[in-house]
Amino acid sequence: MKKFTLLTVMLMAVITASAQQEVGTLTLTPRVGVASSNVSQQQYLIPQGSQNSKRVANFVAGADVAYQLHRVISLSGGVFYSGEGYKFPETDGLKLRHNLYFVNVPLLANFYVAPGLAVKTGVQPAWLIAARETIHVNHRTNRQDLNAYKTFNLSIPVGISYELGHVSLDLRYNIGLLNINDIRAISDSYRTSSLWLTLGYGIQLF
Repeated sequence: MKKFTLLTVMLMAVITASAQQEVGTLTLTPRVGVASSNVSQQQYLIPQGSQNSKRVANFVAGADVAYQLHRVISLSGGVFYSGEGYKFPETDGLKLRHNLYFVNVPLLANFYVAPGLAVKTGVQPAWLIAARETIHVNHRTNRQDLNAYKTFNLSIPVGISYELGHVSLDLRYNIGLLNINDIRAISDSYRTSSLWLTLGYGIQLF
């Protein structure tokens, strides 16, 4: 029993030491994962009334660079490509989906509340690089580019991450602040919301 307890304590000490970056270090962390997103105020009129838009899953990838400012605080900046958008459920043989592709620049403050465990928030400007509509009607598919959305967006990311050695798991919810609707005939305000789940591998630069 004593040997088991000693082994457990040693293992936890190793994990704790490896899960926390030293003050003054700079770490590059490539990340890849999935994004679940939607856009507010999107409705599709049907004979029975209207349908609200649903979340879509897509791909997110990029990298963060973090500077360990203090034992419990780090500052990070990154560049990420994300596929976002929304869809409507199939109605009378018709399915509609809008895909929005962004380049995001998250600027975050990370606060370590336990060894390896951090909560984070900041600002995230983003630039729309492509928007596409996909319509499925009676087993036929039509795709076209869209000019219905503004090219600049701004979000507040709120997240949590856990680091174990070089590996980190990161969950972020990005709250859109700006109206990205670029159709003057429509007065509705469209705001994005996206949830990112990514896996990263940290590489200490110095």
